[in-house]
Amino acid sequence: MIKSKGNLFLKNKMSGFTLIELGLYLLTAGLLTTAFTHFAKVSINQKNRLQTAQSITNLKTRIIDYAIRNNRLPCADNNTDGLEDCLSLAAGTGVPYKTLQLNQAPISSAGGVTIYSPNPLLIVKVNIDNPEWNLLVKDKDDFCLLIRNSMTTFNAAYPAIINNGTNCSAATKTYPAFILADSGKLDSDRSGNIFDGQNSEANNCYESPMRGASNNYDDTVITLGKAALAGMVCN
Repeated sequence: MIKSKGNLFLKNKMSGFTLIELGLYLLTAGLLTTAFTHFAKVSINQKNRLQTAQSITNLKTRIIDYAIRNNRLPCADNNTDGLEDCLSLAAGTGVPYKTLQLNQAPISSAGGVTIYSPNPLLIVKVNIDNPEWNLLVKDKDDFCLLIRNSMTTFNAAYPAIINNGTNCSAATKTYPAFILADSGKLDSDRSGNIFDGQNSEANNCYESPMRGASNNYDDTVITLGKAALAGMVCN
């Protein structure tokens, strides 16, 4: 009988340790699952961001090639038909993908929206149906002069890049030849706009390309400076 009680005590003790161990196992498994899910999400976001950067870098190369061939930057697409709209030079941010000989509008790997904002001093008012009409830049020398003049001409309405951590009212903005910005997949800052931070303001002022991804920012910005454009076109 005493032996039977001892066995029962030992069995209950073992059962108690088993429940504790099970609880610890479930807790550990839950923590590991959470950590793995977070790691997988970060990895996917980093992969999408790298692929997006590569996509708009390729688009940047297309724009540079166009500028070298045509002695001007392409105008933006203002009516979503894929063609540049140069006649009015109205502010626009559509990518003229057909003008750049692309088959479709650029779509990043994250499913975001890509916009293109050229410096208005480096595009020329032309009628694309009649290239001789009001064509102000006729050759490379004219275009190079245009680029050099633009380096000392600034206007608050021109596309600008803010320094990391500042805003558009800062005097330290830079005015590149053109800006490409991709929205990423999410409205990370919950502004009601697919673009985040300053990129969502629609005032031709954009976040620094140096700003990294975070919980409230998943955009990608790439620019080309005027001096860099001059080096590619005028040498």
